[in-house]
Amino acid sequence: MRPARFAHEPAATGPGPRSGAGPGTRDSRPGAPTQVWALVESPRAILSPPGIVRTPGLAGVLFGAADYAVAAGCRITSRAMWYPRCQIVTAAAAAGIPAVDTPYFRLDDPDGLRQEALEAVELGFSGKVAVHPRQLPVIARAFTPGPGELEAARTVLAA
Repeated sequence: MRPARFAHEPAATGPGPRSGAGPGTRDSRPGAPTQVWALVESPRAILSPPGIVRTPGLAGVLFGAADYAVAAGCRITSRAMWYPRCQIVTAAAAAGIPAVDTPYFRLDDPDGLRQEALEAVELGFSGKVAVHPRQLPVIARAFTPGPGELEAARTVLAA
């Protein structure tokens, strides 16, 4: 199975967990494999991620906070979403598949988007869904490793 590519990444990337086709992309080449991603958006699903991520052929998992919040009777806040986000990212990591964080719905709040995207990185998500193209640069900056992270990775690889 090909690794996934997320909307915030350029089409030409090197090998790794963030290259290939993924959510929001479609490979139109004849014979290209279809990828299936699970959308986890209910309290019941949040309690079942280990079973969901073990589905044969599953390429990745996405978190849907809006429907989750309605079903759980909570607000879409950082604190209210940490538990479901942690459940999803932990199960996905254990299964070796990427987890993509929920969209940030306030289009006129780039600072809020930046903070939520940085939280997604901190939690271990592989990407974040964008609901508008102007969100892509903010998401891309959050998911781009800094010079210190790159140097640490080079040190590990050289060891």
